Amino acid sequence: AEEYQRLEHDVKQTLVLQRRLDELAGESATWQAKAEALAKEIARLTAVEQELRGQVERLSGLQAAGAERLVAQEAAAKEHLSRLEVERDQLASDCAGARHERDMIVAECATMAAEIERLRSAKAQ
Repeated sequence: AEEYQRLEHDVKQTLVLQRRLDELAGESATWQAKAEALAKEIARLTAVEQELRGQVERLSGLQAAGAERLVAQEAAAKEHLSRLEVERDQLASDCAGARHERDMIVAECATMAAEIERLRSAKAQ
């Protein structure tokens, strides 16, 4: 009878342990499924990260090209401005020469007008 009770106790203990083992197996399967889902999500996020890195590299390249273009445009604008300044100085010089020539012509006209007036006066006498 004592042996029977011990065996009965061992059977009950084995059944309890078997249920616990089944529970753990179920939990293990759940955790395994979660781990696989996380692995897939990590792979997806890694692919997204790589795509974003590629986009950043492309944008950096575009930014560098844009900066080079701006530097070239600035150099061209400075060169054009320099040419315009030379042209402006030349025009100012030409204008000064034309004003001087005009002043000389006006003075000559005044001299001729005075001479004509003197000749008229002399002729009238």
